[in-house]
Amino acid sequence: MDKTQGSNGKFLTLNRAGLPVKYDANFRTKPGGLVAFMHNKVMIIDNKIVVTGSANFTGAALRKDDQRNDENMIIIYDEKLASIYYAAYLNIYGTGSENESLKIEPVNELFTRPNPFGAAHSSVTIVYNIGYPSEAARVKIYTVSGEEVAVIGGIPAEPGYNTVTWDGRESSGEDVPNGIYIVQVSCTVDDKEYRRGTKLIVER
Repeated sequence: MDKTQGSNGKFLTLNRAGLPVKYDANFRTKPGGLVAFMHNKVMIIDNKIVVTGSANFTGAALRKDDQRNDENMIIIYDEKLASIYYAAYLNIYGTGSENESLKIEPVNELFTRPNPFGAAHSSVTIVYNIGYPSEAARVKIYTVSGEEVAVIGGIPAEPGYNTVTWDGRESSGEDVPNGIYIVQVSCTVDDKEYRRGTKLIVER
């Protein structure tokens, strides 16, 4: 939220209700007294659907009896596009002014969604945060016993949040059995490889 939504807005209401809201760190005053603040209108639903367009999610845009604005709203059903929007959201949210200071690592953060990964989803999105410009990055999927079942190479290695999808199949093309797997992201910085892993449950 921008800082105009502080004591007179909804920030405190949502914050006191326990919701993880933050102020936009890029909020600023421009020359001439003009205010620059976040103006994105995006919803990401179930990591599958993106709702965007010109319309604010307010009565001024959506009420039938309010004709001040001529708006458009686009609803896109695309898991890959939703994952890209989600990564962009994480980058914005991570710079929020309520964010705690974090020690920067080559691979700062790694998680998967959905988790568990079930029959209702065609793929799982692997979200990872790269701390430094990297020469290469890749994902490996292991069984809990350490057997490698899949490798995804040539993935984005830019600093910030990145995403890649996995279809739940072994390198041979067969679906992996139900169980617990280890998702590992590795990146190379100054010829040294760094890794981070997380658990993924497959329940089809």
